[in-house]
Amino acid sequence: MKTNRKTFYPCLSGLLCCLSLWIGQAQAAVPTTPTSTSPGSATSPGTTLSGNTVTLTWDMVSGATYYTVFVRDVATDTLVVNITTPSASHLATLKAGKQYRWNVVAGNTAGKSDYTAVRFFQTPEGETIRKGVDYFSAKPPPIPGKLKAAGYDFVIRYVSHTAESEKNITADEARDLQAAELDIIVIFESFEGRMKGGKTAGVEDAKSAVTQATAAGAPENFFCYFACDYAAPLGDQPLIDAYLDGAASVLGGVNRVGFYGGYSQVKRVLDAGKAAKAWQTTSFSDGMDPRISLYQYKHDVPIPGVLGRYDMNEGYGADLGQWTVSPPSAPNANPPASFPSFASIDGTTRPSTPPSLGYTRQGNNLVLSWSTNDPAFKLEYATHLPASIWSSNQVSPSVVSGQYIVTIAITGDIKFYRLKK
Repeated sequence: MKTNRKTFYPCLSGLLCCLSLWIGQAQAAVPTTPTSTSPGSATSPGTTLSGNTVTLTWDMVSGATYYTVFVRDVATDTLVVNITTPSASHLATLKAGKQYRWNVVAGNTAGKSDYTAVRFFQTPEGETIRKGVDYFSAKPPPIPGKLKAAGYDFVIRYVSHTAESEKNITADEARDLQAAELDIIVIFESFEGRMKGGKTAGVEDAKSAVTQATAAGAPENFFCYFACDYAAPLGDQPLIDAYLDGAASVLGGVNRVGFYGGYSQVKRVLDAGKAAKAWQTTSFSDGMDPRISLYQYKHDVPIPGVLGRYDMNEGYGADLGQWTVSPPSAPNANPPASFPSFASIDGTTRPSTPPSLGYTRQGNNLVLSWSTNDPAFKLEYATHLPASIWSSNQVSPSVVSGQYIVTIAITGDIKFYRLKK
């Protein structure tokens, strides 16, 4: 009997333990759907908020151990907030001048509730939102004028290690883009994981960027983004930071360095102050950093009436790191009666501001023009930048309606022009 009791009680204890676990699991239930979501309205476009920092709230649900919040940009149809929190609220900083929709779901170990009904809201107007495209190859070339007519005002183009790569921006392409009044933004892209090469890789890539971008017509102080084309884990961050430090050492400071990557990578780089601007892609992203300058939200899509396929981008604010483009200057048919002037020490009168060099393309010719208000300014050119030697242009200008005009045949040679006295 004693032996039987010894073997019986442990078995009974095990049954009780199993029964207890089964009862505990049976007691867990999927949470009900959260209620009282705020802010927003049930219909689009929704309530306009007082600022772009918004506290999203809902009622606590009995048995819920977490809530997942989703905020979507209506215009780009991209998820800009995707976060899980144990509390019944979330503070989100969003872009100004945008329309959003959001909802939330409650969950625990037993599962998730139904999603709450979508609510819409708008953030107040703020920085300018611009439309732009990026594309990998200039072959076949886009039609800049049609891009402009379709509502785009900037283009992001590539430079790389290999000067012959078809993805690189060319001088002819840059001239056509600028003639259409499309701003140009440059990004250096190599192979996936290139930034794991650290500072040495950053120095090499920035030098290549300078060579190719200036050959295409970029100004000496051009801004350049550098691409991180993979979902870099936290452990790679020291190498990425060192890479950007290397690029900054070539370009003359972090103020000329931009970073391209997913949400987590962008956030870490901006938090560390390793880039002055960021271009975020929806690839490997589960949110949107509100500090970004550029947002790539669609990939490889056609634009009606425009040859080729493009990635779609939004730009936030006036300064995206672009080459500044002024509309091409045409000869002035109605020049002012007089120009502002000042008296110099020797008693002569000279203009208060130097003339600006305008340009336009006419067929296979480049037409340069500038005001005749100061004949001392002469046209010079160089074959590369930065340049220590500038040569006088051999073509004598003609005068049309108060403008000096020089017509230059477009050849395969690269030249950079300036006015100097």
